[in-house]
Amino acid sequence: FDITPLGVLSEWANIVKFSGSEGNAAGDRIPLVSFRPSTTQLRLSISTMEACCQECTEFSPLNVNQLYHVDVIVEEDLMQLWVDGQLSCSRAVLASDTDSMLPPIPDTKVYFSSGTAADVLVANMYYAPTTEAPTPAPTAAPTPAPTTTAPTPAPTTTAP
Repeated sequence: FDITPLGVLSEWANIVKFSGSEGNAAGDRIPLVSFRPSTTQLRLSISTMEACCQECTEFSPLNVNQLYHVDVIVEEDLMQLWVDGQLSCSRAVLASDTDSMLPPIPDTKVYFSSGTAADVLVANMYYAPTTEAPTPAPTAAPTPAPTTTAPTPAPTTTAP
């Protein structure tokens, strides 16, 4: 998805959450993407049936009013956060029973801003149930070429 942070909140600020419920119990974050309090550092959080709230954090805060492309990859034993095509963080998912990590697909819901909403613009959200390579970073709209006009001729003066 594409994201443009618009501001910073003093508390956890949620962006998007895939879950079987609106709660925060084991197995509810599959995953959750949020900002850490008082910053625009992205946090990827997963809770399995074995371990609640495993997280992976982007160490560099995102700039406010700048467009970024974010990819989240969650596999049975790995979670990754990519920002603008660069691996930002990667972590093993700890679960002895990985089949219980995700609820059945019909029960999975997508919550935008579950809890306290992040001050962001989100666009181009795409979900694929298979692992795919991260997509390239977005490019800004092309800058139009400057327009030129013919120079204005200098005024002419005649001697009296």
